[in-house]
Formats: sequence, C-alpha cells, structure tokens
Amino acid sequence: MSKAVIVIGTRPDLIKQAPVIRAMQEALKKGSTMEYVTLHAGQHWSDNMDAVFLSDLKLTPHHRLETSHGTYAQQIRETLGGARKILADLQPSVVVVYGDTLSAWACAMAAACEGIDVAHVEAGMRTEPQDLRLPEETFRSQIDAVARWLFAPTQYQAGNLTREGHSKNRIFVVGNTVLDIVESFRASISLEPRAWRGLTLKPRKYLVLTLHRAENVDDYVWLRKALKILGAGKSLGMELVWPIHPRTQKRMAEFGLKAPKGVTTTGPIGYLDMMRLVMNAATVLTDSGGIPEECMILRVPCLILRRSTERPEVLHSGCAKMLDVMAANEFILKRMIKDATLTARNWNHPYGTVGVGTRIVDILRAAYP
Repeated sequence: MSKAVIVIGTRPDLIKQAPVIRAMQEALKKGSTMEYVTLHAGQHWSDNMDAVFLSDLKLTPHHRLETSHGTYAQQIRETLGGARKILADLQPSVVVVYGDTLSAWACAMAAACEGIDVAHVEAGMRTEPQDLRLPEETFRSQIDAVARWLFAPTQYQAGNLTREGHSKNRIFVVGNTVLDIVESFRASISLEPRAWRGLTLKPRKYLVLTLHRAENVDDYVWLRKALKILGAGKSLGMELVWPIHPRTQKRMAEFGLKAPKGVTTTGPIGYLDMMRLVMNAATVLTDSGGIPEECMILRVPCLILRRSTERPEVLHSGCAKMLDVMAANEFILKRMIKDATLTARNWNHPYGTVGVGTRIVDILRAAYP
C-alpha cells in the first residue's frame, strides 16, 4: 500500500491542504490503496494562530514537530532535521507540500534528502516584478526544483515553470485549492461573524486590514508610515477592522507604535470568521498572499500593500490593485479606497472548478497504486 505525507505548518497550509486531506479521506472510503499521514511542522503553533484553524477545518495532525520558534536558522535546522527523522521512519511514496513557507521548504528538502518524491501544491508562483529579497521567492523556486509533481493553480503559473525549463510531464494545472475551501464554506461564511463581537458593522460599510509580512512589519519606517495613513479610511465614513497578527503586535510594541485612532482592532481570528468579515467588506487592505485570492472568489475589492505579488491574476481580473505604502499618502490612500469600493464586482476568477483536491489526489493515486 502506498503512502502520502501531507505537510501543514502555517495557517495558509492548514487552509490550502484541507481539500487534499479531505480528498484522501474520501478516496479511502471508496477503497483507495493510498494511505495518508498529516505532518504538522509547527511553524504556527499558538491557539489563535493554529488551534482555531484546525478546529474550523476539522483537522487533527498525525505527527507534530516540536520546534523552539527561535531564529529563522534555528527553525530551518530543527524542521529539516525533525522532518528527516519522521520521513525516514514512515517511508512514504510522496510528500505533499503547499506554497512557499519555511515549513514547506524544509519538509520538501527533507524528502529530497531521503530520496522521496515531492508534490508541490501551488507550484510556479513567482513575484512580479521579481523580488529576490523575499525568502518565500527562494523557497518556492527551490521546492519546484526538487518536486516530481508540480500542481499549478493556473496556466499562468504553468507558463512560469515551462519558461524555467521544468519538464511538461511534471506540470499539472489543477486549479487553486482555496476554491474548494471557500465554496465548501460559502453557506457558513454568509452568517454573521462571531468576530464582530457586538460591533455595529454594516455590509459594505467597513474596511478590513491585515498586515503580517516580515519585510513590512519588521521595518520601523514602513510600519510607522502604514499606521499613519491607514486611518484615512475613517474619513470616508467607514469603520476599519484590523485583526492584528502576533508578529505585527510584537513589532508595534518594540517600536512604540499604536493603531490609528478610530481603528477597531482584534486579535487573530479563525478562518470562517475572517472570511465572513472579508465577504461583507467594502474593501480589503492586506499584505497577505492568500487573502487576495479569496477576495477574487468572493468578489470583494482588494488593495495589496506590497511592491510585488506572486499572484498577478488578482490584478489582471480587476479585483485588486497594488498600493506601495512608502510612495503613498493619505490622499492617495483615500482615493484608492474610494475607487475600490466603487469597483463593479463582476470579475471572474481563473481557478477552474471545484474539485481541486480530488484532481490532485487522483493524479497521485494513479502514480502510486
């Protein structure tokens, strides 16, 4: 009997790998000979960053790495070493990783060192314009380099892989697993968010903000500028709701910075509540990679607070625009927010049809009978 190890380790992993795990479960019920094991690499580990997402998605990892959550170098060493030990013991046919996180990279490299095939979900992502300052850009390229199976979300990412010289028989355009998740929970996310906690928010009358990227929030000048201008949405008569990421909260405390007046802050919230907030928002402002995808599917305008993005399809669709915080001021931000809120929500996403997780599992089952 063949075996797949499915790696999770961060909130995006939990979300995007859930359809693959569910497809594995359904295949087993129908007599599949491929077993699966989930390995939690431990990059996100606290209740508000991990447990609430596992609960929302009804996932329980089979194995969990214990890491110190120290420096980046320590995390890489501990994750890589711990994953190698588990994979050497399990001897799976394939290790399935998602995206461009430290967890995904370390587990992919561990599998390669053990001579185990790697399947990369969300292969072919590249920033435009290319930004080699980002560790994620290195991680995703190196995972693609060692992967036997390259599962690209769209033809655009498949084109990136082809241009880089990857063999076409390794590339499969399967769609984006986030589509499976959003559509499976669409009925649930249309309910009122628990996260509103009594706030008087009205649909399409408020903004949602998320900030967490190291290259942004670890930069005092960038974060101070962002906090200065982001309160501008209030002057448009809209509430700004900000679930603050622990990393951002820590940096704000270190830098002596506070949220702008009139901004409603919360701690991190679960996936369903976050999607409820997004679904009903006038506009979302974010430096996330995944949230613009969800905005595109839910047809919510989005401003991406970065200088580059590895998801240009959200720009091409008309859903999102880039906002360089360092080049912006309150006037520019207000104008961009106002324009975004007036955007006709009639774009289509390029992620194909529901069943992405099943398509991935079917390919793997056929390869490892």
